[in-house]
Amino acid sequence: MWQAPARRFESPAVGALTTRVQIANSVDMMPGLRELIALTLLAGLGCGLALAHGDFLFVAVFGGAIAMTIETIRRFP
Repeated sequence: MWQAPARRFESPAVGALTTRVQIANSVDMMPGLRELIALTLLAGLGCGLALAHGDFLFVAVFGGAIAMTIETIRRFP
């Protein structure tokens, strides 16, 4: 009995719809950006501690530091 060879259909656009998704992790981040994020978190901790102790002068100081580093992160290349 004669059998036709099996045909395999391959579209010319195989893989055209798949996109490569790159998830940013600490390896992909620039070292300066990591330091700015760490500075923001540290200032947030200081702001929270100052707020817990009721020292509003230091809340304002740490809040200003947070605002400046967040603005720097937004403008980071």
